Amino acid sequence: MSINLENMTAVQNKQQDGILGHLMWFSVGKQLVKMDDLELVLVKSGLPVEWMPNAIRPADAFRRSTKEIETRKSTGHAGVFENFLIREVFSDKSYVQRNIVVEKVDQVGKRLDYNSRAGVITLDKQNSSLTFITENEIAKELCFEAERNFNIYKDHYSAQQVRVMVSKILQSRHLYI
Repeated sequence: MSINLENMTAVQNKQQDGILGHLMWFSVGKQLVKMDDLELVLVKSGLPVEWMPNAIRPADAFRRSTKEIETRKSTGHAGVFENFLIREVFSDKSYVQRNIVVEKVDQVGKRLDYNSRAGVITLDKQNSSLTFITENEIAKELCFEAERNFNIYKDHYSAQQVRVMVSKILQSRHLYI
């Protein structure tokens, strides 16, 4: 029997320590983990639920989903681009408002035009729901993308949150890392 080493990673162990293995941070991919699934795995592993990452707040899922829609688009005019940026405008205990700002720039980054209200996206924290108003089709599509992502992110942890949780568990066990 042979093992294909093409997708394997080796770690040098000069001290000849008795170890079970190494957790490679890149082995925790960029996948999303549903809150309920992570809790179930923790419990099945014999770990208390106190190790779970903090609950996902709707405002955090909203900010993450809106930040991810930032993009740069060609306008069809030579050397002119539109940057679709997200800017937080307002936040209180009930609502968060973020605007899609469109910045038209030339190829060296010189600003040619600026629209601070191409899209207005609002989160109602109590209902965990989004509403939006847009001025153009691209902003509208970006808002729909943010809404789709928000509906995923409000009950899924990121890979980074899982990495932090695993790191805390390992550090608490005084394991050799």
